[in-house]
Amino acid sequence: MKKTFLVLLVLIMLSATVFAGGANQQQPSSGTQAAPAAAPAAAAPAKVQIRAAYWGDTKRFDLYDAIIKEFEKAFPNVTVVREPVSWNDYWDKLSVQVAGGNAPDFLCMHPQYAADYIPRGVCEVLDPYIANGTLSFNGWAQSAIDTGKFNGKIYMVPMGITFSSVVVNTGAF
Repeated sequence: MKKTFLVLLVLIMLSATVFAGGANQQQPSSGTQAAPAAAPAAAAPAKVQIRAAYWGDTKRFDLYDAIIKEFEKAFPNVTVVREPVSWNDYWDKLSVQVAGGNAPDFLCMHPQYAADYIPRGVCEVLDPYIANGTLSFNGWAQSAIDTGKFNGKIYMVPMGITFSSVVVNTGAF
């Protein structure tokens, strides 16, 4: 459940620019008093599409689909175009999309590829979102947070931590 919340939070953060609105315009005063006008009806947010690219298997695709459906419920004016592929196909496709200036709005980034994509401006620095409280790492181990750092700045939120291990059956060994 924590993983689901984090991915949803990242989707919301990455699409925040879609929802930025302009300030209300004030009309200059003519010097005469008029009856107050009814407040104008708030305009419905424009319909937008964002793209989400990710790799995995059927179970991972189902998880992302459930997360995206929750996001679309929370923001009904946003349609998320899903671009799921296998691990190898993901990196081939992302490379072509980035080279063509057509990177997805939400993407998964593995730390082993960060040095290739972050300097090209593909990933957004998350430090301002941490500073303003939009994103919180309260209760997280610093080592987990550090997995998302590149050149001292946070670009990635880990979805999970994996590690390699060797198990030895000493009786069989």
